[in-house]
Amino acid sequence: MSDLSRRGSRVALTVGLCLTVAAASAGPAWAQTAQGQKTLSQMLSEREQRAAQSRQSNGSKIFGAVVGLGVAYACGAFNQQQTAQQRQLCALGATVAGYGAYLLGKEITKNLQAKDQKKVLAAASESLRTGEPAALELPDSRAQASVTPPSTIVTKEADVDVIYDTSRVATLSNIDVLAQPYLVTTAAELRDNPGGGRVTGRLAAKSAVYVAGQVPGSDWYMVSERVVDGDAEGKMIVGYVNGKALKPADPALQIAGRAMPSSAAEGKLRAVLRCGEMEFQVRDQLGKTSKSKSAMCRGPEGTPISA
Repeated sequence: MSDLSRRGSRVALTVGLCLTVAAASAGPAWAQTAQGQKTLSQMLSEREQRAAQSRQSNGSKIFGAVVGLGVAYACGAFNQQQTAQQRQLCALGATVAGYGAYLLGKEITKNLQAKDQKKVLAAASESLRTGEPAALELPDSRAQASVTPPSTIVTKEADVDVIYDTSRVATLSNIDVLAQPYLVTTAAELRDNPGGGRVTGRLAAKSAVYVAGQVPGSDWYMVSERVVDGDAEGKMIVGYVNGKALKPADPALQIAGRAMPSSAAEGKLRAVLRCGEMEFQVRDQLGKTSKSKSAMCRGPEGTPISA
């Protein structure tokens, strides 16, 4: 075997080992519960694992997998003395850290704790929406960060993972992503299909809802609720409402959370995303500055994704 072939085999083995052990580190987080219903932590962890496996085998992917493994070891994902829930949350933290490393890059993530990585990614998502730069103080990491949005925003179609309530949603329609809170201006009906279908609920006037996106060429908007499961949280699609009853709200408006119902399931929908190359800069406590760039899109849950 040539030196080049041997080096290629070693790289392939390294990537495969990282992803295999990362999945194993999650333990129960990759399996359904005895009742067949996954927790929110499991759904989000599996989503990040699928995202990692779909990326090309390059340096960023390897680094992201290694960071995820490091977090998993540090918080005890392999420790069988911990409860199943503790291992699930640990595995979730590992995949989030790995994904953050992939999007932010090695030079940025090595200076930030996982919690601060999430803050920077959230700021990047908001910058994609507004086109405005953001500056952050990160006391946990004793650092400062800045996010600069791209000068040019492009739209891109992609299939994205979502969580939806099967008891209230019959169709996962294509959407143009909006990903922000809206206010209900007048009482409205929530339906299981855009344009009509079964009435599954009612929205009170002056209440707040989260809009994942607008159905192209129509006045119908896809509505989500915030669901929580311990330290994990996400958005769950719950139906469609006519846009005549909505108006945009303050993006910082907090939507009340609820426990995820047993009727929740995972699915995919086709979405038009706003994407661009973000610039990141972090200044640590010693005054050292790190910079990186990353191509990312704003997903229907308001979080940055690669597509």
